[in-house]
Amino acid sequence: MNIFEQEIMRRVKELDCKAVYHENDNSVSVTFDGNIIAEIHGDTAEKKGSLDEQESEIFLHIKRMCANVANYCAAYESGKQIKNPNLSDGFR
Repeated sequence: MNIFEQEIMRRVKELDCKAVYHENDNSVSVTFDGNIIAEIHGDTAEKKGSLDEQESEIFLHIKRMCANVANYCAAYESGKQIKNPNLSDGFR
């Protein structure tokens, strides 16, 4: 699981959703009230099934969240490491 997927798994809880990571295809399924509302592959969220009004609103939040998380994860991963002799693995 990469840093983007870890962050998405953490952040969907803010929307009262649950997330399940699938190792076989590196995707994340997001459920709300027991219904799968989104599948996330890479940094893109795809709507699943027909959603009611509340689920559709949550899906739009998830879609925007994916874009935001992808942006700051990319900035983090491409950032220069800070050299500190007390940190064995560096810090960004």
